[in-house]
Amino acid sequence: MSSQRFKLGTFFGIGLYVHWTFALLIAYVTYVTWASGASPVMVAFTIVQLLTVFACVTLHEYGHALAARRYDVETHDITLLPIGGVARLKRIPQIPIQEFVIAVAGPAVNVVIAALLLILIFATGQGWLFEILYDVMSGTIAPEAFETTRQTIDQVFETPTLIGFALSIFTINVILVLFNMIPAFPMDGGRVLRSLLAMVVPYVSATRWAQRIGVVCAILMAAAALSSDPPRIVMLLIAGFIVFAGLAEVRQVEVREMVDGLTVGDVMTEDVPVVRADMTADQLSQWWKSHPNQTAAVIGINGILLGQLRLRDLVNHLQKQAGQNPRVSTPRTAATSPYQAFEEQPSQWDITAIDLADPDADTLEADEGLEALLASGKQTQREFAVTDHSGRLIGWINLDNIRERAALARLRPPQNASERTIWSIDHHA
Repeated sequence: MSSQRFKLGTFFGIGLYVHWTFALLIAYVTYVTWASGASPVMVAFTIVQLLTVFACVTLHEYGHALAARRYDVETHDITLLPIGGVARLKRIPQIPIQEFVIAVAGPAVNVVIAALLLILIFATGQGWLFEILYDVMSGTIAPEAFETTRQTIDQVFETPTLIGFALSIFTINVILVLFNMIPAFPMDGGRVLRSLLAMVVPYVSATRWAQRIGVVCAILMAAAALSSDPPRIVMLLIAGFIVFAGLAEVRQVEVREMVDGLTVGDVMTEDVPVVRADMTADQLSQWWKSHPNQTAAVIGINGILLGQLRLRDLVNHLQKQAGQNPRVSTPRTAATSPYQAFEEQPSQWDITAIDLADPDADTLEADEGLEALLASGKQTQREFAVTDHSGRLIGWINLDNIRERAALARLRPPQNASERTIWSIDHHA
């Protein structure tokens, strides 16, 4: 997602981004408003309302982020999407009261915004609008006066005036509070539910129950969206997000429980995908024919780790070179192997592993805790080299199979000090 968004700035030390699909939302709202016969002024007014709503959403997300900072939980960034905002916290605290505070901090910001707008509306002498709305909702208004009252309310919302603007933003903030507090995990209300459940049951069980309740809420939400005329696509997308994001977080919590107390050394493999720093691209392509890994460790003299090489970086380099030097390019035919096109272009194979390696790839040490790794925000990197304190390569971890390896580590009988492994590796490439 990071390649599909644009940075708006940094506030409170947290980067604010907007996803490119947000432009589609603005275009859609502009088209619908214009197609309804609204004047250019009303179209511009509607766009300003939309941008103001997302300003409130932004403040909502910063509410979460700043509350999390109080508990030493930092935030990677905040991204605005057509369906709302996402604050990526580096970890979710498993202390129930902390999660409760972080979850309610966002809606609390919307409550404050709504309260300030309410004060403004009454301070300008427009409180009669709420009296009319109350009469309509309570059914106390006379039938003969209902149509006139409805037209008055519609005029306030549909006319580009300051009071109409304030009333619409007030209404939307109230809706944001009510909607976010629906107990649909992982929305705010679902996180509040999980934090309350976690006060009486284990954290993993609380997460599972919150996710199941969230699925029920998502099904009801999807049914309501589909039964509307026309169907409410945004609500349907939110329902899908609730289901998939909830399942993903349940799996994440289960994995963290499984790795609790284990170290990197407990789950690492000593069968490391290793290539020498001086191996040419031709030698690397031959090496990758017999290795399924997407990443390899690049080592120098005495097994010192120099970086990590990704298969896609090798392929991208060769494809780029082929495009820049067409005289050596050969059209693809029915390939007998995925490396055939490269084998037919010998002038591209001079580069070595160290030239393509990433020297800044994160590495681990055997005595590091696995739970700290999963909470560190390094999950975007799936494979890690494990080194000793001198920087010598001793193992390898792939996060895609860490759950199974953690289960295997727990099934092994405990070792005493004399039986513990002294990690070493024979570096052959």
